Amino acid sequence: MSSVTSERTAWRVIAILSVVSAGAYVGNEAAVYFWDVTGYVGALDTEFPYRFQEPYPFLYPPTAKHFFTLARSHLFEFLSIALVAAVGLFLRAFASLNGPRQWEWLFAITSMGGLGVVSLLSGNVGNVLNLSVFGTALLAAIRVPMALPLLPIVVGLGALIKPQFGVYLGLLPFLERFRGVAMVKVAATGVAVVAVHALYIGARPVDWQEYTNALFQRTVVEKDFAWGPAGLVKLFSDANVAGLAAFVAGLLIVAVLAYMTWWRSTQDGGRPPDAVRVSLVFMVLTFANPRMPPYDVFVALLALMVCCVFAARTRELSWVLVVVMAVNLVPWTVANFARTPSMYPWWMQNILITHLLGFLSLLITLSRGGTRAQPGQTATGRISV
Repeated sequence: MSSVTSERTAWRVIAILSVVSAGAYVGNEAAVYFWDVTGYVGALDTEFPYRFQEPYPFLYPPTAKHFFTLARSHLFEFLSIALVAAVGLFLRAFASLNGPRQWEWLFAITSMGGLGVVSLLSGNVGNVLNLSVFGTALLAAIRVPMALPLLPIVVGLGALIKPQFGVYLGLLPFLERFRGVAMVKVAATGVAVVAVHALYIGARPVDWQEYTNALFQRTVVEKDFAWGPAGLVKLFSDANVAGLAAFVAGLLIVAVLAYMTWWRSTQDGGRPPDAVRVSLVFMVLTFANPRMPPYDVFVALLALMVCCVFAARTRELSWVLVVVMAVNLVPWTVANFARTPSMYPWWMQNILITHLLGFLSLLITLSRGGTRAQPGQTATGRISV
């Protein structure tokens, strides 16, 4: 079987698995979409939002609470509009890359283990922030006017709602032509965000105390490490030190593999698309968050997907994707079709394991071959659009 025929066969299998995976999670009759917005509304309707627990606790700073309260009467509609806009922004940036099989990759990654489907159905504001930051960064990478000046503003607004989004200011040194300009923008945005939070600490000390107490309760006491490496290690140990060690190890592994991908991509004297470099940096910065919820993992997968679109070893990567998608169907299959799911080993029913295993498998494969330069790229590394 020729290389082209083998790769074509792999993508036919991927298409089938994508349809099954996406349909499996959309077709869950027990699902009620935008459940996280229901949590926001429920929390805001109580006297003490940070003590609210059903269905999920409210873990946003007083700045976000203030924004949500202002929009309370139509919060569902406003967040729906914002999510559609963020998805549109990302798709506009992604469409400009003009890579091979990029839409097949997008469909497959969104479907894989239902991670993208469930993340988008949750309606969490993190989807809006993640897609807005990543979409704007991609547009800046392909030199779309106004994208680069807007990026620190988008990151700053995100950090007012979720403070950990400040790490994405780390994208600027990889996008700005001059490092000094990048540092000025990073400092200015960081100071502005800290100043706003400081004002809220002074003006609403009770809210801030309630917020920090809720964070402490959820992470340190309840040991909710979410969906990243720290969450994975909780399957084996409840110790906070184990979660911290897993976070550090996960960040180092992703950073090293991302660097290896870039290094291999430049060995033949070529220059991969700037979108690849930005996506690698975005992916590493996402793993710099100790508590990664599922929608963060999903957008990190989208960043990895952008790199995979321009992979040098496309056949190898396509067959790895086949295996990854098949493995990610195992927990769903066991839960829905096994007469006695309890008879199966626990690790066959845990979708967190299959999600992170899929992410790591694709990244390792990509790091072995690197990426290639995009057709239409100029000598300066800019992409013609």
